[in-house]
Amino acid sequence: MRRLGGFAILALLVVILAFRFWPRGSVPVTKGVSAEVSSDRAHAAPLFATPVRESGIAGTVFDPRQRPLAGARVCASRSDAGVQATGPALCVETDAGGRYALRGLAPASYEVTASAEAFAAASARDGQAIPLGEQASLTDIDITLRLGGAKVTGVVLDATGGPIAHASVRGVRFASPMATLVVEGDDRGRFTLWFPPGQLSVSAEADGYAPSGVDVRAPATNVEIVLTPGAALRGVVVAAGSGDLVPNIEVRAAPIANPSTTVFRSSMTDPEGAFVVKGLEPGTYALVAAGAGWRGELPYPVPLGLTASVENLRIEVQPAAEVTGRVLIAKTNEPCARGFARLGPPDPTQAPPGEAELQRAPPAGAPTSALEFTSIVGAGGVVHFPAVPPGRYYVSVQCFDNVLREGPRVLDIGTKALADLTWKVGPGGRLTVVVVDEANHPVAGANFLIRMPQSDPKGSVPILPGQANEDGRFEYPAMLRSGSYEVTARPPFEAQHVTVELPDRDEAVEAKLVVVGSGAIVATVHAAGGEPVEGLQVSASLEAGADAGSPTLYGAVTLGNARYRIGPLKAGRYR
Repeated sequence: MRRLGGFAILALLVVILAFRFWPRGSVPVTKGVSAEVSSDRAHAAPLFATPVRESGIAGTVFDPRQRPLAGARVCASRSDAGVQATGPALCVETDAGGRYALRGLAPASYEVTASAEAFAAASARDGQAIPLGEQASLTDIDITLRLGGAKVTGVVLDATGGPIAHASVRGVRFASPMATLVVEGDDRGRFTLWFPPGQLSVSAEADGYAPSGVDVRAPATNVEIVLTPGAALRGVVVAAGSGDLVPNIEVRAAPIANPSTTVFRSSMTDPEGAFVVKGLEPGTYALVAAGAGWRGELPYPVPLGLTASVENLRIEVQPAAEVTGRVLIAKTNEPCARGFARLGPPDPTQAPPGEAELQRAPPAGAPTSALEFTSIVGAGGVVHFPAVPPGRYYVSVQCFDNVLREGPRVLDIGTKALADLTWKVGPGGRLTVVVVDEANHPVAGANFLIRMPQSDPKGSVPILPGQANEDGRFEYPAMLRSGSYEVTARPPFEAQHVTVELPDRDEAVEAKLVVVGSGAIVATVHAAGGEPVEGLQVSASLEAGADAGSPTLYGAVTLGNARYRIGPLKAGRYR
């Protein structure tokens, strides 16, 4: 089933399930040994550079009969804070005995995925993050592949239509079984991915270009990903007041519309405090510099055109507090394997803090902050905020299939470090939405909204988006707090809203949404030469009378192999 959460939950899945995991550069592959993307430290953080104390993950890939599978591709993608947007994947191929070894991994949490021709890609431990400590060696991280893989083929092109050779292509499947796979295009820009049938996000990146991606449904052919030349930002980071150059500071370039996004391009400053953020799409960016005990922002947004380069930027940083803690499972005290913590304004998806915390007076000069900081749960359940400015912050903690049960919900932060904080989580409510038409047939791809309970009567009502899978179902993780939830269809579809109550415990609740209409249009799209065309936006409009306003458009759901389904539809004539 496809699974999702809300404001905070959606952020978790976007980050943790690898939504838009942009690789940095192409990924070479060798037989039976690790291969990694090299990077200039002055220009980009070496996320997979071999640490002083080497760590690794090893195991065996099996076929459905538990026979070792030679030549399978195995990739490890980091799933901790900040690297989703820019972190490369480390990939190897299994040897004749089906064995693989990913060496030189930095201490972090990883998703490990395997794929092979005609098999459906699968992840170790059902896609759960695998924490890897310093100087750790994990063995027997085995993966079993199933037959029935759906083939996705395509090409990476530049803006003129020419092929881009050896681009790094990443496919991400969000529904269960979750999987992330990275391949390298050939000399003509062509690539092949093998996944379980269903919806995928496929992205590409190459040196000198900004990343781009498309959503497709496997199986699919002739998928085209068009990359535009990337822009760059260059400058230095200095300490406010003294003007001293500050090395080893991460500089993030985030779209100005969402400066707190966890999807960003970044660079580390070199020993002279210089940075270069490359591969940026045209747009306007906010620049934030942060490192252990330092934080600052460029006081103005930076507009970037196609292939532009902005030079001589100067970011001043000031002392900030380092905040560290752990997220544990309340029942077992085991570390959370997949989750995140957020510091910022009140989160309407979370239960409100207790009165005692709210009545505590914040320190002078530390008002409630409008800034937001997110840390993905790393190895050992650790969350780390390297540089948080003074202020009062509300805490939001999510661990997959759990909600926050114990721990501080409000932090008053000055300039001194906060350490050894502990938050404990336990199962929350489970909600499954089933979408059918008036003939009780499942509606694949149906979009709907869920109104969550209000934590603040004076605040806004949190709304969660959702989309049904191929079976018309959508399961939210057990990360919802108790209360009343209302499910409604999104236009242009119509349905009577459904209200359900979620208890304050791990209990499954189902909401059935009946959409008006029972007809459907299925179309197959081919180019003039007969080639199937994927990735289109296909829609139908209901013909209206002369007195009617603008026609209503109904969007299509991709079925794979250039087939598109529009429905359910009411009786009438459509164009």
